Amino acid sequence: MVQEVKRFINGIYKIYEDTSFEVGDSPIELDINTDLGKNSREGYITVDGAGNILVEIAGENETYGEQFTMKIGEVFNFEGLEVSKIRLTHVTDSSYRVWAVP
Repeated sequence: MVQEVKRFINGIYKIYEDTSFEVGDSPIELDINTDLGKNSREGYITVDGAGNILVEIAGENETYGEQFTMKIGEVFNFEGLEVSKIRLTHVTDSSYRVWAVP
């Protein structure tokens, strides 16, 4: 727990947020590796809006895996995974937050 707080205070994290994720915003690629300088091993994706969002995760080799659907209130925790990029695709108007820590 102390280590997480220290990383947060030192600013070694990245937050992505869109409170109005609409068709014109889609798809969006969140390049965590470029933004943090390395892949994320901790973090989450959460859907705050009423609509659905399609999610794809690219790992260490930067190849996207199988697409899955997230709905309002769902949280996908990627602690322990190696996440290089995330691609989010609009299904219906919604909103999301992504928090990534190396």
